[in-house]
Amino acid sequence: AQRPKRSIAFVWHAGTEQGLHGSAWFLRETPIRTDRIVAALNVERLGRGGAALYAVGDRANPSALRGVVTAQATRSNMLVDWSWDAAGDPWQRDCRSDHLNYRRIGIPALTINSGVHADWRRPTDRIAAIDFTRYAARVTWLAELVRAVADDATLRPKGRARL
Repeated sequence: AQRPKRSIAFVWHAGTEQGLHGSAWFLRETPIRTDRIVAALNVERLGRGGAALYAVGDRANPSALRGVVTAQATRSNMLVDWSWDAAGDPWQRDCRSDHLNYRRIGIPALTINSGVHADWRRPTDRIAAIDFTRYAARVTWLAELVRAVADDATLRPKGRARL
């Protein structure tokens, strides 16, 4: 397989529920020059939910990233629902995940997940409820999306400050 046109970094954040601490720390202390980062994809909760994946984070700072996601979804027949990115969302999902810190310094960023379910963040949420076939398809699609982002010429780095 041919190498991607850009480097890809995989970063795991902690402390999201306590105030997006992990992503804030990474962006303050990163060895990667933030002015070279063209996009950030934050991925959560892939094993449950219906047919759609939800994407949030583009409305407040529109970028070419939404077009890359939409094109990849169309190519792969993946349903991506942008309704969580609507103005006035009562759950304020646009402000509740690690993509927000990237956006704060001008990096196009989205959170993609499979939505919430009745057991979300409850002790009754069990691994047996995961649809592993759907999960595998979503992971494969996300790997293709990461490659598409790395190869897309419309995503350009901009000068940015650190958090």
